[in-house]
Amino acid sequence: MVLLEKIILKKHSLNVNKFELNSDCKHIAFGSDVHYIKSMGVTISSIIMNNPEQRFVFHILIDQINDDDLKKYKDIIQLYPYIQIILYYVDVSVFKKLPMNNL
Repeated sequence: MVLLEKIILKKHSLNVNKFELNSDCKHIAFGSDVHYIKSMGVTISSIIMNNPEQRFVFHILIDQINDDDLKKYKDIIQLYPYIQIILYYVDVSVFKKLPMNNL
């Protein structure tokens, strides 16, 4: 069994404004690659805009992110200081060992 510590290579919180995590915070997790990172940003923005009184912590599992997309996520945090975005850089080679369905 692969340990979580072996899958997650690095954890990076994008926040400059910290807030206390409490039971009112909603945690939402995403997994993405470079092809869907922009769409995921749109989804996150929509969640925030449609729930203005709610605090969120977004956990994003990725293997890489380019500088332009990273800046856009940091811009989201500047607009909405009561959210947190945490990036988890994962070792995708672990997933290559899983069985695949060739439909």
